[in-house]
Amino acid sequence: MQHPGQYGSEIFIAGQAYATGGNCGPLNNIQVLNNKLHGAAGPTSPDDNGLTGSGCGGQYNVTNVKYFGNEVWNIGGHSGSTVSGNGIVANRVANGELSFNIVHDLGGNNRGCPGPVGIWAWQSDNIVIKFNEVYRMQQLTPPAVMGCDWAAYDFDEGVTNSIYEYNYSHDNGGAAILVYNPGGGNVFRYNVSENDDNQMLGGSGVYAIGIPGGSLSIYNNTARRRRAAENTAAINSGSRALSSPHHRRAVNAGSGGTCNWSPRLANGPQPCPSAYQLVTGAPGIGAGLNLTQPPHNFNVGTRDYWGTAMPHTLGSGYNMGADGARH
Repeated sequence: MQHPGQYGSEIFIAGQAYATGGNCGPLNNIQVLNNKLHGAAGPTSPDDNGLTGSGCGGQYNVTNVKYFGNEVWNIGGHSGSTVSGNGIVANRVANGELSFNIVHDLGGNNRGCPGPVGIWAWQSDNIVIKFNEVYRMQQLTPPAVMGCDWAAYDFDEGVTNSIYEYNYSHDNGGAAILVYNPGGGNVFRYNVSENDDNQMLGGSGVYAIGIPGGSLSIYNNTARRRRAAENTAAINSGSRALSSPHHRRAVNAGSGGTCNWSPRLANGPQPCPSAYQLVTGAPGIGAGLNLTQPPHNFNVGTRDYWGTAMPHTLGSGYNMGADGARH
């Protein structure tokens, strides 16, 4: 068990050779695979991180990273000046894949700002985060004045040319995705969010803070909150997020729940949460923008969240939300 006065991680990747006078020691081809990482005292364990690390100074000297098939839970963190209670973090990494991980029950002790995030990147380039599930990032017994963050995923400061796709998040205290001053070339697509941001004040599935001179593309995501006034929403856009309401009959909204994925199968999102697949005749089928055309000219990939090939032959060929099937 980690002492509250310390700051550390179950696994820490250090791109710095402390034993040789602090000279930078580059690390290449780092693989952290199929681990169970958790605190010893339940959700209130004072551990700070499941898996994180650091490069050396301003350098991306940790390269070609793969964090795959890990489960991280009961990382309660603690309040203070550090971001504590995180799941998996790519920190000063160039070229990394964070995939098939399950992260849950984190950040319970922290009351600070900035707060923790489930799976995220900071000061990193060319990071792919896909096929993950994050849930119950939340403060335990929340105070009257909340902290901030507690998001499932985060493009944080200095992240460039990175992508979140085919991820599922639900029942988190903060937003499905937090965006804080990243660089350019970042994409968030084909993700499903249910009942996220249920403790914070904003009530947003996506929360962006300051993107000076950067570019961010958010499209074909499905987000739904359980409050009656907030029906199912699908995000389908170019460099701006445009929310468009679906009728409740379009999906079986609100019955996603916890998937209990089997990350080691490494076969992409399982049928859960199938509740967010569009039903036959839903108004969002073929009604999405064709973002491969001008003025966007995006490479939108060839599959949706559930692995269905795109485009199809109805309307624009692209649906609204994370389900790209014709139905």
